[in-house]
Amino acid sequence: MGCVFLALALYLASPAAMAMDWIMFFGSEPDRLQRDGRQVENRDTTPHLLGFVQSQYVRNQSTPLETAGLNRTSFAYVFPDLERRSKADVSRAKLGARGMLDADNRFNYFLLTEFGHNGLTEPLGHEEDPVHLTDASLSLRLTPGVRLKLGRFYAPIADEAHDVLISPYASYTSFTQTQIQESFVWTAAAASVGGVSLRTGLPAAPSAAFHDSGVQVFDALPWGENASLTYALMWGQGSGVSGWHGGNSDEAFLYLAHERYLGQRLPWFTESFKVFGWGQTGTRHVDGDRDYRRTRYGVGANWRQDRLRLGGEYMRARGMVQSGIVDTDATPNVQNWALQFAPSGGNTASGGYLDAGWRVLPQLELCVRYDWMDLLPDSAALHKEFDNWTFGASYRIKGPVRVDLNYVLKQAKAPDSPAAQTVLDRLGNEVSLRLTYFISL
Repeated sequence: MGCVFLALALYLASPAAMAMDWIMFFGSEPDRLQRDGRQVENRDTTPHLLGFVQSQYVRNQSTPLETAGLNRTSFAYVFPDLERRSKADVSRAKLGARGMLDADNRFNYFLLTEFGHNGLTEPLGHEEDPVHLTDASLSLRLTPGVRLKLGRFYAPIADEAHDVLISPYASYTSFTQTQIQESFVWTAAAASVGGVSLRTGLPAAPSAAFHDSGVQVFDALPWGENASLTYALMWGQGSGVSGWHGGNSDEAFLYLAHERYLGQRLPWFTESFKVFGWGQTGTRHVDGDRDYRRTRYGVGANWRQDRLRLGGEYMRARGMVQSGIVDTDATPNVQNWALQFAPSGGNTASGGYLDAGWRVLPQLELCVRYDWMDLLPDSAALHKEFDNWTFGASYRIKGPVRVDLNYVLKQAKAPDSPAAQTVLDRLGNEVSLRLTYFISL
């Protein structure tokens, strides 16, 4: 089975790996393997190591603005610590193991740790533990068409949340970064801007990293000869990778995808047309205040065949809408970054992306992505519109080594607030260079 995981690592180094079925990838082992030119049953119980390291350089071309000692331009700095405008770092370093506990392939496990410098280890410059166990799950095949997964794992939400692990783009879209990626806060100061109640607080825990702990029922079902239906229903804790609760309630997730196969079909790459939808909802308790419902949902589609791929997703957020990142320290040239939310269920945001890629050479893909976000459209004082164009090139150097080059054209508007527009006019473009090395044994 080692050759299968080696092939997987090689293909993950290619942008075409964005065609993977992530629900099944993180929750099951293949039933059959290709060996000596023929299909055989998978009975290999040997644990297999997997992981990857991503090192990147990012240069932010925005211009900082400070008034009354407060920095108004968090967008002018590089994540996760927001300390510098250009930075070279190891943004991700994941290592884990996966496999099956029995020769009948009924019990599968998946373990993954994170060592990189990102929102898990240093959210907004507030240090957390340097190592996190992001995934620790056990899956059981109950009956044909029904699998059960327990533990901590990727939640069945937006496809971009999973694709970014092997995406040619070095950063998330605006909406996914701020509204799908969840952050947790300690005590939250209350304020009102333009009639909208806001809460501002320091990070209480690592970002959720699109994970949760709980139980999930899932599987991929045949749908005729050339199609399948993948489903996932999860009941979680709303606690991310840290197990932090803070009064959060149970979280419900639903994911459905229908995929029609158009050609090559492998566990890690499929030529297909897929449509999908997902949703999640739960409540968040903020600093002794009442509970607020947090709801996220979206729909999307993608098409991949031969050297071309097209995709897109539309998403909405209601309640606990992240309205920005603000400086809470009025000392000149000193920042203490905090998260700001509009918690009420009447507050909304919407956004999405359109993405296209063309593999011009066996090892080279050119890509372009447009993404947008409409933030708090019902508030004249807080309404903002974000538009980004990302142009990229992804090159697989040799084996499991890949290089991604991105240039992002950024634009933001505050249609009804000249004061906010003065700040947004400082927004500049961004360039990044990223090296990825995949590990699979």
